[in-house]
Amino acid sequence: TLFLDTLFDDKYFSMIESNFLYLIKYLFVFAIINGNRKYINKLKEAVSKKKNFITNHRDCFILLLEDVIIYFNSKNAKKSLEDCKIKMKEDYFMHEYIDLFVQKIKEFMLENYLILNESVDIEEIKFILDEEEDKTKKIVKDKIKYLYPNAEIKEEDKKIKFDVKEDEINEFYKIKTEDMYSLTKNMVEFFKENKKNN
Repeated sequence: TLFLDTLFDDKYFSMIESNFLYLIKYLFVFAIINGNRKYINKLKEAVSKKKNFITNHRDCFILLLEDVIIYFNSKNAKKSLEDCKIKMKEDYFMHEYIDLFVQKIKEFMLENYLILNESVDIEEIKFILDEEEDKTKKIVKDKIKYLYPNAEIKEEDKKIKFDVKEDEINEFYKIKTEDMYSLTKNMVEFFKENKKNN
Protein backbone atom coordinates (compact mmCIF):
# COMPACT_ATOMS: atom_id res chain seq x y z
CA THR A 1 0.00 0.00 0.00
CA LEU A 2 2.81 2.44 0.84
CA PHE A 3 4.55 1.56 -2.45
CA LEU A 4 1.35 2.24 -4.39
CA ASP A 5 0.55 5.42 -2.44
CA THR A 6 3.97 6.78 -3.38
CA LEU A 7 3.83 5.95 -7.08
CA PHE A 8 0.20 7.03 -7.47
CA ASP A 9 0.96 10.44 -5.95
CA ASP A 10 0.34 13.03 -8.70
CA LYS A 11 3.97 14.10 -8.84
CA TYR A 12 5.34 10.58 -9.36
CA PHE A 13 2.44 9.35 -11.49
CA SER A 14 2.96 12.20 -13.98
CA MET A 15 6.65 11.35 -14.14
CA ILE A 16 5.85 7.69 -14.80
CA GLU A 17 3.45 8.64 -17.61
CA SER A 18 6.08 10.88 -19.19
CA ASN A 19 9.32 8.96 -18.71
CA PHE A 20 8.86 5.52 -17.14
CA LEU A 21 6.11 3.83 -19.13
CA TYR A 22 7.38 0.35 -18.29
CA LEU A 23 6.25 0.90 -14.67
CA ILE A 24 2.57 1.16 -15.66
CA LYS A 25 2.21 -2.61 -15.81
CA TYR A 26 3.54 -2.93 -12.26
CA LEU A 27 1.12 -0.27 -11.03
CA PHE A 28 -1.77 -2.09 -12.67
CA VAL A 29 -0.82 -5.58 -11.45
CA PHE A 30 -0.19 -4.52 -7.86
CA ALA A 31 -3.22 -2.20 -7.76
CA ILE A 32 -5.43 -5.15 -8.74
CA ILE A 33 -3.75 -7.41 -6.17
CA ASN A 34 -4.12 -4.72 -3.49
CA GLY A 35 -7.81 -4.35 -4.36
CA ASN A 36 -8.11 -0.66 -3.47
CA ARG A 37 -10.27 1.02 -6.08
CA LYS A 38 -8.68 4.44 -5.60
CA TYR A 39 -5.57 3.21 -7.48
CA ILE A 40 -7.63 1.49 -10.15
CA ASN A 41 -9.77 4.61 -10.61
CA LYS A 42 -6.65 6.71 -11.13
CA LEU A 43 -5.50 4.33 -13.87
CA LYS A 44 -9.00 4.41 -15.35
CA GLU A 45 -8.91 8.21 -15.42
CA ALA A 46 -5.54 8.20 -17.16
CA VAL A 47 -6.68 5.63 -19.72
CA SER A 48 -9.98 7.44 -20.33
CA LYS A 49 -8.15 10.67 -21.08
CA LYS A 50 -6.05 8.80 -23.67
CA LYS A 51 -2.79 10.24 -22.38
CA ASN A 52 0.47 9.67 -24.22
CA PHE A 53 1.37 6.38 -22.61
CA ILE A 54 -1.92 4.88 -23.84
CA THR A 55 -1.44 5.72 -27.50
CA ASN A 56 2.28 4.96 -27.56
CA HIS A 57 2.45 2.00 -25.23
CA ARG A 58 -0.50 -0.32 -25.86
CA ASP A 59 0.90 -3.58 -24.52
CA CYS A 60 -1.22 -6.47 -23.19
CA PHE A 61 -1.41 -4.89 -19.71
CA ILE A 62 -2.90 -1.66 -21.08
CA LEU A 63 -5.32 -3.69 -23.23
CA LEU A 64 -6.37 -5.74 -20.20
CA LEU A 65 -6.78 -2.58 -18.13
CA GLU A 66 -9.08 -1.11 -20.81
CA ASP A 67 -11.09 -4.31 -21.21
CA VAL A 68 -11.61 -4.75 -17.47
CA ILE A 69 -12.02 -1.16 -16.27
CA ILE A 70 -13.52 0.75 -19.21
CA TYR A 71 -15.16 -1.52 -21.77
CA PHE A 72 -16.08 -4.48 -19.52
CA ASN A 73 -15.31 -6.80 -22.44
CA SER A 74 -14.86 -10.23 -20.86
CA LYS A 75 -13.91 -11.99 -24.11
CA ASN A 76 -11.08 -9.58 -24.92
CA ALA A 77 -10.07 -9.47 -21.25
CA LYS A 78 -9.59 -13.24 -21.15
CA LYS A 79 -7.27 -13.09 -24.17
CA SER A 80 -5.28 -10.15 -22.80
CA LEU A 81 -5.04 -11.91 -19.43
CA GLU A 82 -3.40 -14.93 -21.06
CA ASP A 83 -0.89 -12.63 -22.77
CA CYS A 84 -0.18 -10.91 -19.45
CA LYS A 85 0.45 -14.26 -17.74
CA ILE A 86 3.15 -15.01 -20.34
CA LYS A 87 4.79 -11.63 -19.75
CA MET A 88 4.58 -12.01 -15.97
CA LYS A 89 6.22 -15.42 -16.13
CA GLU A 90 9.26 -13.79 -17.76
CA ASP A 91 9.38 -10.89 -15.29
CA TYR A 92 11.62 -11.13 -12.22
CA PHE A 93 9.32 -8.95 -10.07
CA MET A 94 5.96 -10.38 -11.12
CA HIS A 95 6.36 -14.10 -11.83
CA GLU A 96 5.43 -15.21 -8.31
CA TYR A 97 2.19 -13.18 -8.38
CA ILE A 98 0.62 -14.73 -11.50
CA ASP A 99 -1.97 -16.92 -9.76
CA LEU A 100 -2.96 -14.20 -7.29
CA PHE A 101 -3.27 -11.61 -10.07
CA VAL A 102 -5.45 -13.91 -12.19
CA GLN A 103 -7.69 -14.64 -9.19
CA LYS A 104 -8.01 -10.93 -8.30
CA ILE A 105 -8.72 -9.91 -11.92
CA LYS A 106 -11.55 -12.44 -12.10
CA GLU A 107 -12.94 -11.23 -8.76
CA PHE A 108 -12.71 -7.64 -9.95
CA MET A 109 -14.52 -8.47 -13.21
CA LEU A 110 -17.27 -10.26 -11.29
CA GLU A 111 -17.63 -7.37 -8.84
CA ASN A 112 -17.89 -4.87 -11.69
CA TYR A 113 -20.49 -7.06 -13.36
CA LEU A 114 -22.60 -7.15 -10.19
CA ILE A 115 -22.33 -3.40 -9.69
CA LEU A 116 -23.54 -2.81 -13.27
CA ASN A 117 -26.21 -5.55 -13.50
CA GLU A 118 -28.96 -6.97 -11.32
CA SER A 119 -29.39 -10.00 -13.58
CA VAL A 120 -26.42 -12.36 -13.87
CA ASP A 121 -25.92 -14.49 -16.97
CA ILE A 122 -24.44 -17.71 -15.54
CA GLU A 123 -22.79 -18.68 -18.85
CA GLU A 124 -20.95 -15.37 -19.06
CA ILE A 125 -19.70 -15.64 -15.48
CA LYS A 126 -18.66 -19.26 -16.03
CA PHE A 127 -16.57 -17.97 -18.94
CA ILE A 128 -14.98 -15.25 -16.79
CA LEU A 129 -14.24 -17.49 -13.79
CA ASP A 130 -13.35 -20.72 -15.65
CA GLU A 131 -15.49 -22.69 -13.22
CA GLU A 132 -18.22 -25.35 -13.39
CA GLU A 133 -21.82 -24.16 -13.18
CA ASP A 134 -22.47 -25.13 -9.54
CA LYS A 135 -19.25 -23.50 -8.35
CA THR A 136 -20.00 -20.39 -10.45
CA LYS A 137 -23.45 -20.05 -8.89
CA LYS A 138 -22.02 -20.33 -5.38
CA ILE A 139 -19.32 -17.74 -6.10
CA VAL A 140 -21.88 -15.33 -7.58
CA LYS A 141 -24.31 -15.70 -4.68
CA ASP A 142 -21.53 -15.30 -2.12
CA LYS A 143 -20.29 -12.15 -3.86
CA ILE A 144 -23.83 -10.70 -4.03
CA LYS A 145 -24.24 -11.34 -0.29
CA TYR A 146 -20.88 -9.68 0.35
CA LEU A 147 -21.71 -6.59 -1.73
CA TYR A 148 -25.39 -6.36 -0.76
CA PRO A 149 -26.08 -8.39 2.42
CA ASN A 150 -29.87 -7.86 2.35
CA ALA A 151 -30.44 -8.37 -1.38
CA GLU A 152 -33.16 -10.78 -2.43
CA ILE A 153 -31.60 -13.44 -4.67
CA LYS A 154 -33.51 -15.75 -7.00
CA GLU A 155 -32.45 -18.13 -9.74
CA GLU A 156 -34.29 -18.66 -13.02
CA ASP A 157 -33.44 -19.77 -16.59
CA LYS A 158 -29.64 -19.77 -16.34
CA LYS A 159 -29.74 -16.41 -14.59
CA ILE A 160 -29.33 -15.23 -11.02
CA LYS A 161 -31.34 -12.13 -10.24
CA PHE A 162 -31.06 -9.95 -7.18
CA ASP A 163 -32.94 -6.91 -5.94
CA VAL A 164 -31.03 -4.17 -4.15
CA LYS A 165 -32.62 -1.20 -2.39
CA GLU A 166 -30.98 2.19 -2.81
CA ASP A 167 -30.34 2.59 0.92
CA GLU A 168 -28.38 -0.68 0.90
CA ILE A 169 -26.09 0.61 -1.86
CA ASN A 170 -25.46 3.74 0.23
CA GLU A 171 -24.77 1.57 3.29
CA PHE A 172 -22.28 -0.52 1.29
CA TYR A 173 -20.23 2.55 0.36
CA LYS A 174 -20.52 3.88 3.93
CA ILE A 175 -19.01 0.64 5.27
CA LYS A 176 -16.21 0.73 2.69
CA THR A 177 -15.41 4.33 3.65
CA GLU A 178 -15.34 3.44 7.35
CA ASP A 179 -13.01 0.49 6.61
CA MET A 180 -10.62 2.82 4.81
CA TYR A 181 -10.73 5.35 7.68
CA SER A 182 -9.99 2.61 10.22
CA LEU A 183 -7.07 1.28 8.15
CA THR A 184 -5.58 4.77 7.73
CA LYS A 185 -5.94 5.51 11.45
CA ASN A 186 -4.16 2.25 12.35
CA MET A 187 -1.32 3.02 9.94
CA VAL A 188 -0.84 6.50 11.44
CA GLU A 189 -0.70 5.01 14.95
CA PHE A 190 1.79 2.40 13.77
CA PHE A 191 4.15 5.04 12.35
CA LYS A 192 3.84 7.22 15.45
CA GLU A 193 4.74 4.27 17.64
CA ASN A 194 7.75 3.33 15.49
CA LYS A 195 8.96 6.91 15.47
CA LYS A 196 8.89 6.95 19.28
CA ASN A 197 10.81 3.69 19.53
CA ASN A 198 13.49 4.91 17.11
